[in-house]
Amino acid sequence: TMKRNSKQDRQENAAARAKVRGDITPQQQLAILDSRLGKGVGATRERARLAREIALSKKKGGKS
Repeated sequence: TMKRNSKQDRQENAAARAKVRGDITPQQQLAILDSRLGKGVGATRERARLAREIALSKKKGGKS
């Protein structure tokens, strides 16, 4: 019998999550973190990464 959650299933699920995440802006990702964990709470490195992306997109005048 096959495992219920095969490696291929996990890879497909990960790819789907990555696509959804790629479609939202860094500001939206930050808002999601705030709603899940509380404003400014936890996920320190992820918040720093998002802040860098937001700053770069403002500097370039990119989507934000």
